[in-house]
Amino acid sequence: MYKYLSILVAAGVLVMAGCGKPGVTVATGPNGEKVEVDQNGKGSMTFDDGKGHKETVGTEDVTETELGVPFYPNSTPMEHGNLKGDDEQQSTFTSMRNTPDGAQKVVDFYKDAFAKAGYTVAGSMVMNDLGSCTGKKGEGDMLSLTYTHDKDKNVNMIMLSKVLKKGGATPSGSPAPSGMPTASPSASPS
Repeated sequence: MYKYLSILVAAGVLVMAGCGKPGVTVATGPNGEKVEVDQNGKGSMTFDDGKGHKETVGTEDVTETELGVPFYPNSTPMEHGNLKGDDEQQSTFTSMRNTPDGAQKVVDFYKDAFAKAGYTVAGSMVMNDLGSCTGKKGEGDMLSLTYTHDKDKNVNMIMLSKVLKKGGATPSGSPAPSGMPTASPSASPS
């Protein structure tokens, strides 16, 4: 997705300019790559490099089922804090939330939640107002937690992300749990 950064910025400007207006806007980059921005109220963008690589990113609500772990208790979603991405290789889900709790409590909760979801906790740390935890499953599925404190706004923020490799099964070869996205080639953010 990083190779599309300049065109993503241009598309973001288009979304902001047309925020709330129905319709689709198409921007073309210097090498013929295209970004299609669907201004449907929630917002989604499709990147197409014209060479067979297509990626869709949207801001639709992300669910606990898609993440595979529960939201942190008593946390609240941040406005525009959800992101779904889908391309040929993987699907990504990100939810950003606020919590009144400190970093250690949040990291401890997610270390346990990752393990209960079948992920091996690959690392975690807490340092002052920062925290993180990463879980891995198989050869490519990942969960990650980032905890930060915004001193200016006096808000504790949780960013929870999941990367699910494509193929209809988790990299360990077992089918995705019931109700979980299988990220088949026809899957797209909804």
